[in-house]
Amino acid sequence: MQANAFEIQSYEAMQRAAGIFPKTEFGVQLGQFNSRRFDDNFSVSQEIPNPALLKARRNLAAQKTSIARANLQIGWQELAFQIRQSWFQTQYLMALENVLVREDSLLQQFVRAASLKFKTGESNLLEKTTAENPPATIAAKPFQVKFLIEIEK
Repeated sequence: MQANAFEIQSYEAMQRAAGIFPKTEFGVQLGQFNSRRFDDNFSVSQEIPNPALLKARRNLAAQKTSIARANLQIGWQELAFQIRQSWFQTQYLMALENVLVREDSLLQQFVRAASLKFKTGESNLLEKTTAENPPATIAAKPFQVKFLIEIEK
């Protein structure tokens, strides 16, 4: 953002300088350059650019300034979008963490129920083993989500 602000300042300075005439040049030649006598030559020159060229330069500088201002505005909008996006992502991850914690507690209840059913003889070893060995990804998801939340913050 700061670079865009400096760019605007430089284009505004270029816009002010677009209509400035070049400096007057003074020249002096002394010595023998035309005859055997001591010669002296004084010259003054001023370059006057084409008025259409000056106008075109001013218009170009004005357009560059307006483009730089638009780029600054776009930068601010992109920054606001990224902040909003990060906030929504954090909210989503926090809600997902709550769901995963609830899922984990439900799985623990299922394991307790399967163990109790196995002890009382209402089910077989396969149901108990299935309940006790949830996929490793289910157990690792809450940690992954916590890590992602920390990254977003």
